Amino acid sequence: MRRPAAERRPARGRVVTVFSAKGGSGTTTFCTNLAAALADGGRRSVVLVDLDLSLGDVAIALNLFPVTTLADAPAPDGEPMGPEALRALLTPHSPGLSALLAPAQPGRAASVPVELVESVLEALRHAVDHVVVDTPTALDAHVLAALEAADTVVLLAALEIPALKHLKITLETLEQLGLPEERWRVVLNRSDSDVGLAVREVERTLGWRISGMVPSSRDVPLSVNRGVPLVLEQPRHPVSQAVREFAGRELVGGRRPSVVDLREPVGRASARPGAAGPDPRSLVRRPRRPAAH
Repeated sequence: MRRPAAERRPARGRVVTVFSAKGGSGTTTFCTNLAAALADGGRRSVVLVDLDLSLGDVAIALNLFPVTTLADAPAPDGEPMGPEALRALLTPHSPGLSALLAPAQPGRAASVPVELVESVLEALRHAVDHVVVDTPTALDAHVLAALEAADTVVLLAALEIPALKHLKITLETLEQLGLPEERWRVVLNRSDSDVGLAVREVERTLGWRISGMVPSSRDVPLSVNRGVPLVLEQPRHPVSQAVREFAGRELVGGRRPSVVDLREPVGRASARPGAAGPDPRSLVRRPRRPAAH
């Protein structure tokens, strides 16, 4: 049951839940870099929560070896989790950044009830400046709890037709769930891929302005293999700059997203010369126009 807004608003921090309905969109890599960007070398306190309880990769992506994980959190008893209990669950990474990791043994995922996720996120909200939640692709009860707790929902997709189709369905699902549209942010990963799709066409098809675009680079998987977020390893890299710019504008600055005017005539997505550009409108229905914010 949704709590009244006055009860769920943070006393200090902001919960950012990142979700992609399509595997391979780079959610974990985006989350690790986003969390590092928000921490900003220790200027802010950030906790990255790995909610992929069975197959979470945050520990690998950050080269961490946790002593405790989310499965070790005390069962909720109706009282707020104390700071000592919360601190014992975290694995420090770099100045300002810690992680609350998924169980190392997939079988322990069943020992993490939804109520525990809600309790932990609420405790973190009051303890740190930002909580970034990395989620699996399935909209299960744990992910729904993280979406409900979020002050900002980041929907991540790659610039490809299947991913955009899943993104469109996700937008419709969030609307059906009643999650306020002013919390949504859409981010395109590998946004400079030459696949014959224009970003403006994607915006009109989705009915929602793209809030962030992260370019592709072979340096990203290389940094993942080294266990160091690119934002920390190469701060001036175009990928790092794109993530920091999104974090500063949409999460620290808190600007609301723009709504696309669907009354404009829509043209076919641009394509490279000699190639037929696929039209996203042939795969997804025209959405209801979101209410102006």
